[in-house]
Amino acid sequence: MSEMGVTLHLKVKPNDHEHWRVLLEGLDRGELGAYLEERVEPFGQQAEDLLESLLDDSAGLFFEFKLLNQQNVLAGADYSIQIMSNGVLSLCMPRIMELLDACGAEILDKMVYQEE
Repeated sequence: MSEMGVTLHLKVKPNDHEHWRVLLEGLDRGELGAYLEERVEPFGQQAEDLLESLLDDSAGLFFEFKLLNQQNVLAGADYSIQIMSNGVLSLCMPRIMELLDACGAEILDKMVYQEE
């Protein structure tokens, strides 16, 4: 199966920088499930509900998250992340985008790629 990925460049609210740093560093370390749910709590109930639904619906699917180092961050963005999956990312991407929006992130740029 081919691997699909997306790179997202995010702008976040100044008051949320610490929450985002903790969330993204945890994702970079592969901390999903309960760890991820705990790190989304500061963003409110809507974000928690969206994450819970996304985790339930994507159980058993492969996802890998990578926080890009500062030299790869788009000018004007606070964080850049790369999400990779085993071809199912396109199915989950609209809900991931909805979750990011609920957490107060603005997507400055999105680049999708696919590897055979």
